[in-house]
Amino acid sequence: MPDQPFGQRGEGGPAIGKIGKGKTMTKPSKTQAAENHSTTPGLSLLNPVMDAQMKAFSAWGAGMLQFFTTRLAQDLEAQKAMLACKSLPDIQKVQTAYVTQAIADYQAQMQRSMDVWSDGAKNPMGDMFQPSKRAYDDVPL
Repeated sequence: MPDQPFGQRGEGGPAIGKIGKGKTMTKPSKTQAAENHSTTPGLSLLNPVMDAQMKAFSAWGAGMLQFFTTRLAQDLEAQKAMLACKSLPDIQKVQTAYVTQAIADYQAQMQRSMDVWSDGAKNPMGDMFQPSKRAYDDVPL
């Protein structure tokens, strides 16, 4: 029976059958198995929140990946330049320029990261709360 999932062939522990003291585990129905957690009433309210945060995280991750790729290329160029130097003052000039540029790059990347996260935090609930068309005082007392 290789087409059965693991645990239903009688190996690897109980899957469906008696569990513990007379308790049985039942198979979920097809509708229960197909149900997605994002469609359940409690979690569907969080979809706009998760969407806004995932967009910010994705933008941040892409920016960080680009930054690290660029920095690695610059690090290799600096190493090659240092290896090509013939004197100590030349090495010091290359190293000073490298460190100065690296610090400026890291500061700029930190600022970009802060901008991405602050943009994501401006509307953390996304479209979760829609303003009502009614004003609070339009009902006469």
